[in-house]
Amino acid sequence: MYLVPSVSCHTVIATLMSEGKMKKIAAPLTLAILSLILSLTVIPTAFAEDSINIDMSTVSSDGTGYTYSSNIITITANGSYTITGTSTSKRIKVASGVTADITLSSVGIDVSSGSTCAFDMTGATVDLTLIGDNTLKSGQYYAGLYVPQGALTVTTASTGTLRATGGDGGTGIGSGVSETTGSIAINGGTIIATGTRAAGIGGGYSSDVSSITIAGGDVTATGGEYGAGIGSGGYKACGTILITGGTIHAYGGSDAPGIGCGFSGSGGTITINGGDVHAVGGSGGMGIGTQYGTVSVSIGDGTIEATGGNNSSGIGGGYHISSYGEVTIGSVMIRGGNVTANGGSYSAGIGGSYGGYFCNITIDGGTIIATGNTDGAGIGGGADCTVEGSIIINGGNITAKGGHAAAGIGGGGGKDRDYSHCGDITITGGEITAQGGLYAAGIGGGGGNYGSECGTITITGASTIVNATGDTALGGYDIGSGHKFSYMTTIDSGTLKVDGGATVNYHQGGSNSSKQYVTCIIGGTGAGSEAGIYYYGQKVNGVIDMSDPGTGKLCGTGYTYAASSVSIGTAGTYAVINTTATNRLAVAGGVTANITMRDVSIDVNEISGACAFDTTGATVNLTLVGDNTLKSGSGCAGLQVPDGAALTILSASTGTLNVTGGENGAGIGGGSGSSGGSITMNGGEITATGGPNGAGIGGGSGGSCNTVIVSSQVVTYGGANGAGIG
Repeated sequence: MYLVPSVSCHTVIATLMSEGKMKKIAAPLTLAILSLILSLTVIPTAFAEDSINIDMSTVSSDGTGYTYSSNIITITANGSYTITGTSTSKRIKVASGVTADITLSSVGIDVSSGSTCAFDMTGATVDLTLIGDNTLKSGQYYAGLYVPQGALTVTTASTGTLRATGGDGGTGIGSGVSETTGSIAINGGTIIATGTRAAGIGGGYSSDVSSITIAGGDVTATGGEYGAGIGSGGYKACGTILITGGTIHAYGGSDAPGIGCGFSGSGGTITINGGDVHAVGGSGGMGIGTQYGTVSVSIGDGTIEATGGNNSSGIGGGYHISSYGEVTIGSVMIRGGNVTANGGSYSAGIGGSYGGYFCNITIDGGTIIATGNTDGAGIGGGADCTVEGSIIINGGNITAKGGHAAAGIGGGGGKDRDYSHCGDITITGGEITAQGGLYAAGIGGGGGNYGSECGTITITGASTIVNATGDTALGGYDIGSGHKFSYMTTIDSGTLKVDGGATVNYHQGGSNSSKQYVTCIIGGTGAGSEAGIYYYGQKVNGVIDMSDPGTGKLCGTGYTYAASSVSIGTAGTYAVINTTATNRLAVAGGVTANITMRDVSIDVNEISGACAFDTTGATVNLTLVGDNTLKSGSGCAGLQVPDGAALTILSASTGTLNVTGGENGAGIGGGSGSSGGSITMNGGEITATGGPNGAGIGGGSGGSCNTVIVSSQVVTYGGANGAGIG
């Protein structure tokens, strides 16, 4: 609204004349000034509409834009209204189809003793601004602020408080019994909403929800029996719930969540992308989610604390079993934010509740602390929880702690039945710390009377760090199965695959799974003899990247890098990878090294005296994978194996090796003036070309051949004046 002071044109003319200036102003200019003044006086009537005031304490008849009859003030026209005063008999109604801006200023309406509604906006669109302390209390079957259809928005201009309480079957803000709630948006103010056998905000008894959006304000919502704090009443869908800001405290009634679908309600999405959210389930209710239905939970940002009630998880997607026995599960997706989830008794922090099915869980980011209660995993299943979903972790900083007999990540405990299972777990990123409870694994199966078996656990990703601690003293493993303490036997330990440069640290007793360590780091005090670096399934001292030696997560130890030369000085097993035109490789004299070359190219033929690969005085067992090339500078063999050195190319080689010596150097063997050493070729495809005056395999210029044993596919070319082999 734009307000322009209304100024009389006569006053301006009089002022000009009094100053003796009237005759100096040209006629056209005078007319322009007068036209402007006249137009300014019209602006307020076009854009500034005064609010209509209604005093609840004194109203007794119709007024502009509203009627009054039988203690009901009905707003019948679009416009702005300010309502004040208190009453225990009068109430407010906004007619269907009306769009109104309404300000409640210290209003108190309490009609809770009957079956009437304090504020009814069925089918209307209302922008509500709160000033001062306001109270709305309705009677049986009605919400305190009744929105069964239409759209309510609490504005950002709200500085006051609304305490809204529904009668039996009614929400604080939302619908009554067996109907669909309209659209509710809260952007400001302080809201305290309490339902009775209904949600605090959302659906009444057996009523579902269209949409609830909270972007600001301080909101406390408490559901009654079967009703969510924010969401639906019992048996119905919670619709679309979106939270992007504000401070929210949501408390579920018995058998209902803090945020989500009420008892046995199914269907809807819960999205939290901001705000400070505290959700507490009632006895038998999740913190966020639904218990005997399905829902999709998505968290992208904000600070979230979710606590499950008895037998319920902190955050879960729930499950539903059709009359035909078909099982449908919900989902939990966490992309960011700071999330703390605590399970109630026998339930997971994030995942399954007691005796149910755990949902699909995906974590892409965020800082997460998930703690299970007795027999409940930190992330995964509750007690006696049957697998239907999977656990996928792609990133984030995650701490998961299982309760008694439950895994940190994986299966819950087998409390009463022999079907608490772990399912499949995939971790591709993030930093994860998982600790199992008594008898349970850090990641994998739980323990208990029956225990829980472990599925397939896959851990990959160069940035992935997993710290796992199981209760190995009582039969659990860091990664693997839990322990059946009633029968004193372990159960299916599943399969573990670690690849892609991931790091897994065992802190107690390692893993009893069928293990595949591909490319990874295994460490921790519980790793024992398995500790080390693995590259394509081979345990190595280090992975030497010839393009940038001494760097990378898998670089390991046992070699040095200086003056463009990598020197292996410790006996052991090494993997060599990548391409260079400056760096070269050497094994120190007296060292025995097992080396796998995988798609290596070392081309230093432009550097005089540079050996691509020098084994002088060493013993080298070489495995070839992929296509490998070695080219040396003048005076050196392509792969230098002089007298006193020993090279064996192993039968496990599946790749190729193409070597070219520099001037006076062999392809494989001695350099200038040097005889070849002991050379045995049992595998791979080798092409060896000597430089001028050097053999393909054997001695360099002036040198002789020593021992050459060939039982693989070899092609040799002697340089000018050099033999193929000799």
